[in-house]
Amino acid sequence: MPSLLEHDPLDRLARSRFAILALLLIAIFAASQGMGSIPVLDRDEARFAQATKQMIETGDYVRIFVQDEPRNKKPIGIHWIQAATASLTTTTEIWGYRLASMLGLCAAVIGTFWAGSSLVGRTPAFAGAAVFAVGLLASTEGMIAKTDAALCGATALAMAALARLYVGHGGKWSAIGVWAAIGAGILLKGPVTAMTVGLAVLALCFWERRWGWLRPLGHWAGPLVASVIVLPWMIAIGLATDGTFFAQALGGDLGPKVAGGHEGHAGPPGYHLLLAPLLLFPATALLLPAAKIAASAVRSPRAEPESAGARFLLAWIIPTWLVFEILPTKLAHYTLPTYPAIALLAGMALFAVVAKPWPKRLASAGVFLLAGAGLIAIAAAIATYMPGDAIADERRAVQAALVGGVGIVVAVGGFLASRTAATMLAVLLATGFVSLYGLRERLLPEARELLVSDQAKRALSRAIPDWRDAPSGTVIIVGYRETSLVFETKTDVRLMSAEQAAHLAQADDVAIVNETTESLAAMNASLLARGLVFTPVGPPVTGLNYSNGDQTVLQPGRIELRPN
Repeated sequence: MPSLLEHDPLDRLARSRFAILALLLIAIFAASQGMGSIPVLDRDEARFAQATKQMIETGDYVRIFVQDEPRNKKPIGIHWIQAATASLTTTTEIWGYRLASMLGLCAAVIGTFWAGSSLVGRTPAFAGAAVFAVGLLASTEGMIAKTDAALCGATALAMAALARLYVGHGGKWSAIGVWAAIGAGILLKGPVTAMTVGLAVLALCFWERRWGWLRPLGHWAGPLVASVIVLPWMIAIGLATDGTFFAQALGGDLGPKVAGGHEGHAGPPGYHLLLAPLLLFPATALLLPAAKIAASAVRSPRAEPESAGARFLLAWIIPTWLVFEILPTKLAHYTLPTYPAIALLAGMALFAVVAKPWPKRLASAGVFLLAGAGLIAIAAAIATYMPGDAIADERRAVQAALVGGVGIVVAVGGFLASRTAATMLAVLLATGFVSLYGLRERLLPEARELLVSDQAKRALSRAIPDWRDAPSGTVIIVGYRETSLVFETKTDVRLMSAEQAAHLAQADDVAIVNETTESLAAMNASLLARGLVFTPVGPPVTGLNYSNGDQTVLQPGRIELRPN
């Protein structure tokens, strides 16, 4: 730590016993933005949450189902955590399931701090963990009820334990921590944590030509702990599905992602690098000086102690990042397990900016990246209002543009005017907090054109207030198969086409019909042959199904006996 920073208030906080509490509060606040106000999202979040909801309803915590369809794609880990958080809070509202991801973000932030404390010092580690917590991608994954925040948490904790071994402060217990976190990562999302740890170990050992620090990892207790975490469920699911789970998870999910752009999520090499300035926001301002630190570490002698921390971080980032850049299937969150290491480089850069003139110039250039990423985020947020042409939506878009633009100007000016690490970090955190609040508490919850399932449930409740009391299996959804509407309504809701409805619907069924894909006239013609008719109740819901880009019109109503 440079001597001129010894009395910086950030240094005092990072070295105090309240450092972890402060980081947890930052992470919780960042993840909580939108947690209760944004409805369940399609498609992955809805499927994860609905599968967990059914586990709670049925008591089957081994197999994974969405309604009657087996979901043999990802391991069980996140469902167990979601089941715990939802059971303690609410099983009907999505925020109860999202709490599991908030815990995952908290674990990732603490893992980042612990890793950085071993590698670069407590104060840069605190700064890096803090900007990671409010990062656009990390905090958003910490708000969404799926597996990536928890996976990042397991990976960060594994790398933190590995860092202790690397610097010579760890022994058997640190090695057990690595293995335990790998086991947790496997139970959450398969091989990603193990891959990140393994690639980092290989990169470091070939770079530095030393292997002795890995000796504790060979102690028998570590693999045993990982096996105890992973094997019981693997054996149980193998027996329960006669091996089908593994065949479908490997051949139907992982295999196609390696072979090509699975489910239309293809992208060229460089995809993740192009998105990084936006997804790392607001750490974007520190990326250029962080890159300079990384380049210095690469040029330094392989055994130089001063560059050891940066070498470890680069070994954490580069091999895993390259794997995901080469992988044909590309989704923005794939590189999230490397973001803690990037944030720690940013934490180092924050103090370099204060201590030396060249990083200050790079940081001045970096704020333009910050401004550009902010403008892109504003444009994307404003676009959420564009599916509809309502004047109120246009006014909200203009208000968002004005507020966001002023916020960027203030953030850039505040960062450039800062003279201490504490004030620079405060500006970045304030920028992150304001952005997350504006995006996830103000903009997205008001983008009703995109929240089709939530609006359909609300329209159904207004039109038929007693629909929740309908007997099992008597609520049907025709021509709209998004799992979000299953979660919003009932597990036993029946999804069917108009043709199926014409043959299977019964009098007094409550129905929501997608008029954009199914002809009401054709369905009613078939229903009439059975003496039935679909009667719309209340106005329809119109919006954009963002999962497939289709304009959607959902009409609530009832299946009734044909009037004489």
